[in-house]
Amino acid sequence: ALLPSGCGCQRHVYPALRASPAVLPLLRAPPVRCGLFDNIFGATRPDEDEAGKFSRHLDLEPGGFPLGVLVAGLGDDALEAAAAAIEAVWSGAEGEPLKHVPIVALAEGDLGRGVTLRSLLAALGERDSVLPDKAARVTVPLVLLSGFSTVQTSLAVRRLRALGLVGGASGREPPMFAVAVPNSLDKSLRMLCEEIEGDHR
Repeated sequence: ALLPSGCGCQRHVYPALRASPAVLPLLRAPPVRCGLFDNIFGATRPDEDEAGKFSRHLDLEPGGFPLGVLVAGLGDDALEAAAAAIEAVWSGAEGEPLKHVPIVALAEGDLGRGVTLRSLLAALGERDSVLPDKAARVTVPLVLLSGFSTVQTSLAVRRLRALGLVGGASGREPPMFAVAVPNSLDKSLRMLCEEIEGDHR
């Protein structure tokens, strides 16, 4: 269902999520980080009154990355289907959801200069399931996974591929898949899209 929001966007309510295989060579599972205050946002040790802003490493997903998915180049119906496929990866044996997976539909402005993967992952919670007024325009659709284990990544990509999703500039391109890794955090989204698309071709 699509519900109007006060900011001019529409909030996209995804019913559930499931996913599918083959992640590009560029994208490999990130190494596990062990520090209590390790996090991808480069935060320094806070003052005593800000200590509550930190998360224990055990509360983070594999590799210390926040759980979520960034998507560009897919239409509304394809987003609904992808959301259901991804949620299924995080469901129990009886189909009950084990975790909510934030999904961010990327906006045109996210492809601007200075917008890094780090900043987008930091905004997963506030942008979850919100459809932008102007969607990011990409040649090939992008699905970027964060906080998934190797097994969950493989399952998610396999399920998403099985849906036969298409989009992008021509409306006929299948999506390319990527996984957030440490050396990509400070790259702009535009640069990442170009690099991933180059490997995808």
